[in-house]
Amino acid sequence: MDATDSPAHGLTFCQGKSQMAGDSLPEVIRHFGDKVFMVHVRDIATKAQGPTTPEIEQRLADLGYLEVPFGSGEVDMVGTIRALKEIDYQGQIYPEHFPSIAGDHAAGLAWTLGYIRALDQAVVL
Repeated sequence: MDATDSPAHGLTFCQGKSQMAGDSLPEVIRHFGDKVFMVHVRDIATKAQGPTTPEIEQRLADLGYLEVPFGSGEVDMVGTIRALKEIDYQGQIYPEHFPSIAGDHAAGLAWTLGYIRALDQAVVL
């Protein structure tokens, strides 16, 4: 980021990948500040929650994480939204990946969007 001072030079902050890298999500957001142009949000778990299937075990072995419903995993959702508000982020927040409710993709999307909106309203600086 320091290589050029162009106002068009920014980044897409991926919450899931930063979490997997062991980053403090709020610290990364604060560090890059106005260079954060878009935010991908998702929640992940690095261990199965409850009973598993061979498919779940294979996904954990292959990727090292599972995508889980927002608010049920290991991602600091509140800290992320708080940091975005602190830097006065005005860009898009995009739910990059989210689990579907079995047989009803639209319900999974509605849950995800509702969670993000509620979190945005609940976090006050």
